[in-house]
Order: sequence, then structure tokens, then C-alpha cells
Amino acid sequence: FFAVGAESQTKGRGSRGRVWLAPKGNLFLTVCMQRTAVPVPITLLPLRVGLIIASCMNKRITTGTQVKLKWPNDILIDSKKACGVLIETEGDMLVIGIGCNVLVAPAVNAATNNANAAPLIRPSTCLAEYNPAYAEVAAQRRKQQEQ
Repeated sequence: FFAVGAESQTKGRGSRGRVWLAPKGNLFLTVCMQRTAVPVPITLLPLRVGLIIASCMNKRITTGTQVKLKWPNDILIDSKKACGVLIETEGDMLVIGIGCNVLVAPAVNAATNNANAAPLIRPSTCLAEYNPAYAEVAAQRRKQQEQ
């Protein structure tokens, strides 16, 4: 298997082909592995990956708020999107894309069944809103960008 990380995301994709753009300060990771290396049925992989991420995020939240999964691919804090997972196949490989809001909470377009409706914005959040150490780093980055 191998993994690739990025500082920002300018051509990311979400579920249903949605465009996903995200600035520096968050976690962007793609893990590629052979299907045969996955220890759970493929249909359960989004749940397993989500549980692993939720556990890691819970350890970094200092406010007592719980991280929850929204099937099939979102991780929520206070009912706001904090992370997304997209799993695709490419030949005999699984491509697992993970995006976690660490310092910045970008706007998230919601799905709508009405093609003529204006896009809806789903609430999003980031770890910096639930951990003073991350909040301090986020404040320092904002200050640097303003200079």
C-alpha cells in the first residue's frame, strides 16, 4: 500500500461528483491498497475507516463533545461536517480519500433534488473549534496571512 498527503485541495471530489476545495491547514490524505489486504468486507470499509477517524478525532477534542458518523462517508462534530471519506476502486486497488477539517471549516454544499434551487450550505466545523491548541495554531496562521 502507499499514501499521499497534500497541503491543500483544489480539485477534490466528494460523493455524487461534488467538487471539494479546501485551503491549507487541514488534512488531505489518499491511501491506496490492494482489495485483498482489507480485513473487512468491502461494503463495511467506509464504516471501518469512519470509526478509525472518529476515534482519532475524539482523542483531540477537549470540550467533551462527541464525534459521530453519518453513513456512508461523513464524520460530524455537533452535527456539523468535520471530515469526509470517499472510497473508490481502480482495478484491484482501493483508493481511500480522507479530508479532515483541522484548522479551517470550509463551506459544504448540500445535495438538493431541485436542479433550479440555489445551492444549500451544510454547516461544517473543524478541530480548532474544539481544542485550544489547534485554535492557537489557526489564529497564528490567520495572523500570518494578514501580514
